[in-house]
Amino acid sequence: MDNWLTSIPLPDQLLKIPMNSPVVGNIQKNKREILSERLELRSRSVGNSMIYLEQAKTLLSYKTKQNQTNVLFFYVRSMKIRI
Repeated sequence: MDNWLTSIPLPDQLLKIPMNSPVVGNIQKNKREILSERLELRSRSVGNSMIYLEQAKTLLSYKTKQNQTNVLFFYVRSMKIRI
């Protein structure tokens, strides 16, 4: 998905549909659902990444340049891990 359509509440809306499709996409940093503490830019070094988990939702914040951070959003309804 593109960063214009991706949002944190989107997977909750997709749960109402009986499909088992994952949601993966970039998300804009100025979305109000993202807490500002999760996007701290000044204290982080370049190449640093932070992962935030909430149930089946994952938010990955990766600092690519001095003043640039990419935020990726993952949602997988059911995930089986085999080792």
